[in-house]
Amino acid sequence: MKKNQRKQQGFTLIEMVGVLAVIAILAALLVPKIFAAIEESRITNAVGSVNSVKAATMSYFAKNGGFVANATFDKTMIQEGQLERLFTTRLGTAWACEVVAKTDAGLKADTKRFDTLDGAGGTAAASGNIVQCKLTGVKAGEAWELSKALDGTSATMSEADATTEDINGRVIYGLPAGGVTDVYVYIAHK
Repeated sequence: MKKNQRKQQGFTLIEMVGVLAVIAILAALLVPKIFAAIEESRITNAVGSVNSVKAATMSYFAKNGGFVANATFDKTMIQEGQLERLFTTRLGTAWACEVVAKTDAGLKADTKRFDTLDGAGGTAAASGNIVQCKLTGVKAGEAWELSKALDGTSATMSEADATTEDINGRVIYGLPAGGVTDVYVYIAHK
């Protein structure tokens, strides 16, 4: 006599739990790395955008010999063929590439801080205008990462600086309020 042989239909509960456990372990290992890569790409995008504006600014200066105050400097550079698109990044909620008077640059706390950048020898240039990129509503940690990427790491800079202001170098930002701050990136002055 033949015994009744039953075909197995589907998976057992043990098999399902095993597969779900493997998926959970892989997710636990990969998800933080995916989010870190996304965060890094946001910083890299901002650095690339700033570098594009910087190159266009130098080309603009070579052609025009100086900078006149202009709240929409990136639009001016697009019209003159120096820049392909408006200054935007994946950081923050609003962006501006502007030429402002030296006294209105950055955080306005220290109007002489830009004078020593670009080998200016501690004296303001003839026009006294500063080209800067302003990023509004940037998370404090992202502001710190951008500062680290553009200014490099320094002995005085630590991750604790993400919750304080940074008024040194090309990237400056004020004391974060509610975890966000405005970031100013110095491009040039002449």
